[in-house]
Amino acid sequence: MLLSGLAGLVYLCAGACLAWPAAQPHRADAVVVLGGGDGAHYARGRELVLAGFAQQLVLIAPNDDERQDAVVRFKSVEIWDGVRPRNRR
Repeated sequence: MLLSGLAGLVYLCAGACLAWPAAQPHRADAVVVLGGGDGAHYARGRELVLAGFAQQLVLIAPNDDERQDAVVRFKSVEIWDGVRPRNRR
């Protein structure tokens, strides 16, 4: 019982540590945003580009709202659709 409680505590602490940003963002050539999810990835990528960390935004499989916002908001955006890993058929 004690061991399972300790394992659960370690699991929760590890999750909290992994969710914490590793470092402050630095200037980059591009911000790459993977599609899917609740839009939080796009919102963070948009925030980084608007803050001047990069001029190029690359969206991979964005939803329609993300695509429309990016095309209107950014002059340098690249959108990749239908991207499939090479090891899948």
